[in-house]
Amino acid sequence: MTRPPMTRQTTSPPRRALAPTAVLLGAAGWLAFVALTLADLAWDWPGLVSLVVLGASWFACRTVIGDIAERRADEVDEYELGQRNAARNAGYVAALGSLGVLYVLATVALRLDDRGHPELLGQLPPLVFAALLLAAATPSFLLAWQLRRRSADPDDEGEL
Repeated sequence: MTRPPMTRQTTSPPRRALAPTAVLLGAAGWLAFVALTLADLAWDWPGLVSLVVLGASWFACRTVIGDIAERRADEVDEYELGQRNAARNAGYVAALGSLGVLYVLATVALRLDDRGHPELLGQLPPLVFAALLLAAATPSFLLAWQLRRRSADPDDEGEL
């Protein structure tokens, strides 16, 4: 039994209009969580609200892009595969950047702790969590931000 070839699902214009909004809300939620962590309010209600905003926007982005990250390579066309690989590379860069910033923060926190200022050291666990969220959500946010509708006719050259 052979499987029929997969056709690319086009995203409707209202869902495409949701993509930039979801990405911007997710970025705002992440930045708010980091700022609240530095203010020692990460697990109070404002920090939890920022995590809910980030989670909801991440879910919205994954819905808008059609979870192309979850599909097997033979189920996506070349255009989607290129987008997915670019988003994966961006996620890798975000993960490396987050780890570099965390290394510097941990070093500074340990130096400050040696000098009698342990405040930043206590804030490292939520900052590590924020870095993990950044690395995990970046590919979905990037794919949603770059969402383009491709013509259904393969002979057409235009990508919107």
